[in-house]
Amino acid sequence: MNVNKISFDIDVGLIKVWIEKKDKRREEVNRFFEFIERHDKNFLVIVSEHTINLIESWENKVLVDRLLDLFKKKAEKILDPKEAIKEFSKKINLDFDKFTLKFSKEAGIKHEDAISIIIYTLLGAEYFVTLNRKHLRNNYEEIRTNGWKYGLKILEIMLPNEFLTFFSKRISP
Repeated sequence: MNVNKISFDIDVGLIKVWIEKKDKRREEVNRFFEFIERHDKNFLVIVSEHTINLIESWENKVLVDRLLDLFKKKAEKILDPKEAIKEFSKKINLDFDKFTLKFSKEAGIKHEDAISIIIYTLLGAEYFVTLNRKHLRNNYEEIRTNGWKYGLKILEIMLPNEFLTFFSKRISP
């Protein structure tokens, strides 16, 4: 059985733990989490220490606690990206922060999104689930093409419904 390495954006976690009103995004996110729980043998959820540190920096401690609980429960373990970043920076002969700034401009995405995409790519995630249609999903081809220039095979960026459609056809119930 092939285990698919996945990660999810903070926005997906935020909808899961914070938004209480029923709407399309909440239903989509709930279906995503139910699916990966139901098929947990098929998925390895990768969580970066960078994501954990970013969440911990927020001021709303109730939200922080809920998000940390979700990310830590879903992950096999929290991965430290420092070594992967160091090796990659050496390979391209460019400081990681300078690289991510350049990458974000060239790909037309926010710097924080570039950091997440590159870190999860370096950590071996194959799929990144996000609700960020405007900056990430709609710019996927630019992100992927930009990654190739630096020897990166960028992970697939999917909306929760795209993820469900894709894997529902590949995983038996």
